[in-house]
Amino acid sequence: MGDRVRIEDFSIIFDFLLVSIIFFLCLYLLGGTLRTGYPRHHLDATVAFYIAKIKMLLRNRSLFTESWYFGYEMLKYYPPLSTVIPAFFANMTGKLLLSYYFLCFFFYTMFCLGIYMFVSRFFSSRLAGVFSGVLWVFTHVNFISFQGHYWETSRLIGTAATPWVLYFIHRTFEEGRKINLIAGVALSSYCLLSNLFSAIDLVVFAGPYLILSLLSTRPQSRGFVVLTSFLVGVPAFSIWWYIPSVLPHGLNTYLSGSTTFTPPLAETFLQFYPPNTMPAIQLPLTILGITGIALGVAKQSRDGFLMAFWFLASIFSVYILKIQSWRFVLLIGICFVFSAGYLIKEAQNLLYQREIGLSTQIALPLILLLSLGYLSFLYLPNYQPSAVVDDMFLTSDEFIVSTWLAENTGPNMRAYLMWGSWFRGSQWVNAFYPEVKQVLGGYDEGARIENIAPFLFDDLVKFGVDAQELHMEAKLYHVRYIVIDNRYMEAQGPSYEKFGDMRSFNPVEDLNDKLRYASVYEVLDVTGMVNEPHEPYETYRYWGLWRGIGLIVSCFLLSFFAYFIIVSDFKSNKRCDDV
Repeated sequence: MGDRVRIEDFSIIFDFLLVSIIFFLCLYLLGGTLRTGYPRHHLDATVAFYIAKIKMLLRNRSLFTESWYFGYEMLKYYPPLSTVIPAFFANMTGKLLLSYYFLCFFFYTMFCLGIYMFVSRFFSSRLAGVFSGVLWVFTHVNFISFQGHYWETSRLIGTAATPWVLYFIHRTFEEGRKINLIAGVALSSYCLLSNLFSAIDLVVFAGPYLILSLLSTRPQSRGFVVLTSFLVGVPAFSIWWYIPSVLPHGLNTYLSGSTTFTPPLAETFLQFYPPNTMPAIQLPLTILGITGIALGVAKQSRDGFLMAFWFLASIFSVYILKIQSWRFVLLIGICFVFSAGYLIKEAQNLLYQREIGLSTQIALPLILLLSLGYLSFLYLPNYQPSAVVDDMFLTSDEFIVSTWLAENTGPNMRAYLMWGSWFRGSQWVNAFYPEVKQVLGGYDEGARIENIAPFLFDDLVKFGVDAQELHMEAKLYHVRYIVIDNRYMEAQGPSYEKFGDMRSFNPVEDLNDKLRYASVYEVLDVTGMVNEPHEPYETYRYWGLWRGIGLIVSCFLLSFFAYFIIVSDFKSNKRCDDV
């Protein structure tokens, strides 16, 4: 092809420029979150859940908390890193929310940079990487939890490593260096220890890519080393947590969730501006993604089959498996930005094959620049105002009620806070004041596995009609205050009327006059807790049989992994591009 000039000839300059562009785009979009506050438009449940866990960990200096739904070990059912990492930085800086949002910004930026790095190397085209990376900047931002779309910032902390795992797997097969293999194994383990959804994200993308790379690698010695390293190394770093957290309770517990709702096809794929009520993909990305997959399959290329498998696995997760399926729309978005990069790669190859001049080669980057500029003009101003946190939460019913309960409940009493359609207090009281003990108020985080008692109390409040029965249960569990969502309870009819029984409940009028959606009732004749034997913190022990088994198995696998890495050797081989 002669001495033609290519973008790849300026790789260092190009990488630096693109990293800077992606960083400043992310900063533009998330700059409004880099302060102390909570999401502007509404109180998002999962943000509260993880902020609350971090606050409890910092406050109690223990994995067990008395505060949450009769008490439970906060890291027993949720991978630890998404809580431990923010808690570490919050402890260092003394500013929890600021540290948390800066971490979210960091991982969001690394996610976008990971897309750029992987696509650039995998398709051997920095233009493809640029297109995919910038597309993901404003596609991904409409999923993240500052808008209430992404649900869990903790998943962001874990899933951000997924494209980097792909990047290091690719470099391992290309270069045969052990440092890349170790980095890929370590980041995979990090995903598994960050969030269960991050673990699924990783499996959907890294699993097929690893298998296809093994099939297309000749000779097979390098593939054997890589496969063995992942099969041994990833469990070695993560199984110490999964054995005690999953095996005693069963996998179904961790995959439980709503199976009644699947995202409508039109709203998921065909909206130019995604709706505010659910995660979705912009229509231009849908067109680019489907076109890229179709082209790859038509060419019968290795990359085309891989993208098709990713797409089918994502569709299966959303529309067939249907376990909290709206969360897995993110997988389809990632697949589409990869496919968009494939389109650019094919366009570049077509130009290079035709031996065209430099001026014509410049046309493609210029067209891409104009296209990204136009899409950015459409989407960035729309998303940027939504990704904002501020002090508006100070006027919310949730904060006012939580503050009042912290001042009046006392250390030996509990409170019940309903999670309703308008008032969402059961998680937010812990985010604001984790010292307030409570019983389950409509959300099952952790309590679903411990026992059924919190659910019974919740049912009595929402659907029971006997004031005396609820009164007796409140006395049994030392529930001094009950906070309800007025509109929700009014719709229940007779079950709402029980709070008019003045022998059992006394409305806190001074507080209720300040609230828009909630009402607070004092339960009469409730006494405090005094070291009762049924309290779970009396019998809590961190170390047990399952934890011991997990640690032993993990140490054994870690030793074997270290030995295998030391003695194994990569033999020279070349990648086969097509199967």
